[in-house]
Order: sequence, then C-alpha cells, then structure tokens
Amino acid sequence: MQESEFQKIRSDAALVRCHVLRAIRMAESGHLAGSLGMAEVFSFLYNHVLRVKPDQPAWPERDLLLLSAGHLCPVWYATLAVKGFFSVEELLQLRHFGAKLQGHPHRDTHAGIENTSGSLGQGISQAVGLALALQQKNSDRQVFVVSSDGEQNEGQVWEAYAFAAARHLRNLTVVVDVNGIQQSGQTAEVLDMGSLRDKWLSFGLTVAEADGHDPASLENAWENIKLVDRPKVLACRTTPGKGIDFMENKAFYHAGLPDEKGWARAFEQVEKELTAVGISLEEALGGAV
Repeated sequence: MQESEFQKIRSDAALVRCHVLRAIRMAESGHLAGSLGMAEVFSFLYNHVLRVKPDQPAWPERDLLLLSAGHLCPVWYATLAVKGFFSVEELLQLRHFGAKLQGHPHRDTHAGIENTSGSLGQGISQAVGLALALQQKNSDRQVFVVSSDGEQNEGQVWEAYAFAAARHLRNLTVVVDVNGIQQSGQTAEVLDMGSLRDKWLSFGLTVAEADGHDPASLENAWENIKLVDRPKVLACRTTPGKGIDFMENKAFYHAGLPDEKGWARAFEQVEKELTAVGISLEEALGGAV
C-alpha cells in the first residue's frame, strides 16, 4: 500500500473510535474495550482486503465478513457507517428498543450485516459452512470471520477449525483479536490456552501475526498468507481500550463503562486523535470523511 492508503486506514480508525464512544455513551451500555481496540483492524479489512460495494451491499460477488465475537458489534457498525453502508447518525440508536443496531448483530436488519451472532463460538462454524458452500460452487468469493482470543475457550471453535482444515477451505480467514482480556478477567488467568499459534498450526491452519494497530504490519501479515491454499488465521495483537489511557488493558472495560468525568476525558482523547489525522470533531460527528 501507498502511504496515502495507510493514512486512510488511520483516519478511518480514528472516526470509528469516535463513533464507538458516541454510540455506547448514548446507549449507556456496550462493550468498549474490544471495540476501541479493533478500529484499525476493521478499517484495514474494509479499505484493503474485502471486496465489497457499500452502495450495493447485496452485490452477489461480494466477500463475506461475519462477526463471531458478537459483542464487538459497535466497531463493526461504526466501520460500516464510516464506509457508507448507512448513516453515522443511525449509530445513535445502538441498543435502543426497535432499532436495527442491537447489542449483538442480526442478519439482514441492516446493510452490510451478514450474520446473527450470540453465543460465542458459533460464528466460526457459520463461516465454515459458507466457505464450504462457496468452494463447492467454485466461487472466488472469500469468507472472513472476526473472533477473539477469549472465544478460543469454546470447544465449537476447534471443531470448526478441524473441519475447515479437513475440507481444505482455502477461502476462509479467521481474524482473531488477541487482546488478553475477556468478561471475567485476563484470558491467561480465566483459562490459559498456552500458545494459540501452536494450536492453530496443529489443526492445519496457516497463521500470520500482526500488530493490530499498525496498518503496515497488518498488510505484511495478510500478504504472507492470502494466497495460501488452506484456511488461514490472521492473529491481531491489540490493546483493549486503545486510545483512552485509563481504559487500556483494563478488563473492567470489556463491558464496564466510565463515570461522567471518564466520558469527558475519553472524548477529549479521541478528539486529539482525530485532530492528529486532520479531522475536526465537528466533521466526525457530522459524518464528513
């Protein structure tokens, strides 16, 4: 990628973080830490990897992105809005009764939302089924599914990996948020999985690791695996609560929210990030990119 493309990913990520904060603040509930931490990864996917058309969300030749770690939907919704799938103002309806954007995604409720997710682990199985169907049709469409390190605790995940490898699903990529936290604490303390990389490799997957906040690292990792003829894992090391100093690496903010002073401090910091990439807060909140 050119430097201008890297800069586009950074600026979109700053916008996404702003909208995540704004939406969850309005909802007074939601998962901040993981959503803030995955802003660059989602921006990278939608700017550089996925074959999609925001103005034609049902385009038959589009690649598919599913969200298995459904609690990360604020960052998915915000990315879709920033890319033009729907208005950024709709993000303010997050988790409201009757709204399309709920606390876990629902398929076909809004443009760009490809799957319904709830219990952790199921989204990877959904992705495997879609990848198998597309492979049987000799389609060149790709299937991506976003998971998390905490979700690797689920047995269904490993059954899905074994099946994907056995069926040589070369069109499947699992993007894993490796941020070290989950609902009840640090992942290594809740259930130490040892080396996830070694486990993925032993199940027959190809693995590349990246700094999830560095577009160049993400590009390098993706380029190393995208043409491999087997299912792939793109493991992205991220900082939960990225960009908000008092939230970073704090398991509390997996689902916990700050007090009023904390919200004010968070918006001050996201405004600084926007300014650093040449976007005013007024432009961000007005939807201008």
